[in-house]
Amino acid sequence: MCAQQRQVHVSYMAGSEMRTDTLYVNDFDPEHILIGTTVLFGSGRNQVAGNHGYWLQSVSLTPCTGGVILDSVSGLLVEEIGDWRPDKIVGIHGTDSTLTVDATVYSTCGHDFLCEVELLLEDSIINLISTGYGSSSICGCCFGLRYEVDIIKEMVQVPMHYVMINNDRHSLRKIPF
Repeated sequence: MCAQQRQVHVSYMAGSEMRTDTLYVNDFDPEHILIGTTVLFGSGRNQVAGNHGYWLQSVSLTPCTGGVILDSVSGLLVEEIGDWRPDKIVGIHGTDSTLTVDATVYSTCGHDFLCEVELLLEDSIINLISTGYGSSSICGCCFGLRYEVDIIKEMVQVPMHYVMINNDRHSLRKIPF
């Protein structure tokens, strides 16, 4: 296959001024541009999970401010938190074909997240992974993340019964359905 050089224009705010940079890349694929909090659709972990019937469809930021965790559906107070706590699962919802998991993670303020799922087949665990990137500020913040996973029953060989965040077994929760 012959390489074709393409231009990619990236616009961003620098202070109060809008700037545009031009990047020159070979074999540009728009799916390789990562902006904000997003799913790493083409990662090995996500591909393996998809091949086993668990496809990470989307991830979005949810509220996690003021030292409280709010239920993402009802808006009611779930828990008051201190200044810092380990990453944890705060809600699990779904059906036999969808799984929605709300989690809190603590990272550098200003971070966005690259997200994946990893299946620990021998333990029937879905491991939700969030890798913070971006700003290098010195403060720490709480972030809410909502993972939306499609379950393709015809492809599921090993049913998953548990979920955890960032490989932390202390965050392990049973999937209630």
